[in-house]
Amino acid sequence: MNTPTSELMSDSRSQQTVAGLLERSAKTIGFDFFSFFWQSPNSNYGRPVVLDSYPSGWMSHYQDRQYYRVDPVLRSLPRTNRIRVWSEEYFGVAKPLWRDAQDAGLKFGLSQTMWCRYGVAVLSLARECEGVCAAEQQSVSMTAMWLANRAVQQVEQSDLVTQTRAHKLSQREKEVLRWTADGKNGGEVAKLLGISRRTVEFHVKNAIEKLHASNKAHAVSIVMQTNRG
Repeated sequence: MNTPTSELMSDSRSQQTVAGLLERSAKTIGFDFFSFFWQSPNSNYGRPVVLDSYPSGWMSHYQDRQYYRVDPVLRSLPRTNRIRVWSEEYFGVAKPLWRDAQDAGLKFGLSQTMWCRYGVAVLSLARECEGVCAAEQQSVSMTAMWLANRAVQQVEQSDLVTQTRAHKLSQREKEVLRWTADGKNGGEVAKLLGISRRTVEFHVKNAIEKLHASNKAHAVSIVMQTNRG
């Protein structure tokens, strides 16, 4: 797994929408702070996404101390899909991380880790006062999973992910989509490229699958956005 970074979704509206939803929801269910982390194990799908409302300076401190190397929440990502309540025992050998989090006001919390379509994600909720009892853990679990799913859906539909998929296209697939973007139909594209219409349709189908697009128009849109970037 790559080192987490503070790089956010390139689509600022998506970023604000997800962060706003998570922050409001966290407060509604009794937590002061949230953090959301998403990454695909496949480098073709872009950089990690990190969103948070943690106290000012905490994420910089976390990065500077390289706590991502020992953070049990991140270390569990490839293996489990569950909710874990924070405790000194859970943080185990990462005691400096635990102590610093306590000092920063992140004293009580829980983390929902999950597999998703293109990678893995974790949503953490934290607060300064009052521990998380077993009954609250059970009641929060469903909400945390729902919130994590909403955030993942938004991330995986954002430019950060969809545009990086365009790099998996062959040169011919890109050419077909670019001519299609210019308003050419299948027959016209075939003549321009010196191939059969059936071959054009074959390349379009492959491109849609590689881009995880909903249809040809969606695939064209992704490629055009990538070109503008």
